[in-house]
Amino acid sequence: MSLKLLVVLQNILKYLKIKEKKPIPKNVEFIGRIDHKNTTKMLLQSEIGILINNEDNHALKYTSPLKYFEYLAANLKIVAVDFNSHKKLPFSDNILFFQNNQKVSFINSIVNSKKTIPVKSEHYEEYSLSKRVKRIIKFARLEGLEPPTL
Repeated sequence: MSLKLLVVLQNILKYLKIKEKKPIPKNVEFIGRIDHKNTTKMLLQSEIGILINNEDNHALKYTSPLKYFEYLAANLKIVAVDFNSHKKLPFSDNILFFQNNQKVSFINSIVNSKKTIPVKSEHYEEYSLSKRVKRIIKFARLEGLEPPTL
């Protein structure tokens, strides 16, 4: 299986530190921060989305990364660190989990993702950003929090 891993970093200095420690394989490419338009293009050309996070208490238990919903919208297969917060995501039964900092587990999740099918759009549209905003507005109006009208 031929695989190219593209890693987008907000801080390119992290790449330089990684590169100092060990050589980077030819099939791994690091790029700096990119704008939303190019991010969307990149996602639509991808096959697999990877959810990673740090190990602070909030990330382990409560995070619901927006990136996950972008991956769903791009029709990607998803692999994620085996955190409780990721297991609570909608459609988590379609996520292949890997153990944090475990290289073999990560590789296996990538290889096994080839056998999975992305979530169909009609299933996740309920979680779209526009639907979520509408629910927040509806809730705010029920609570009397809507902006005053002239």
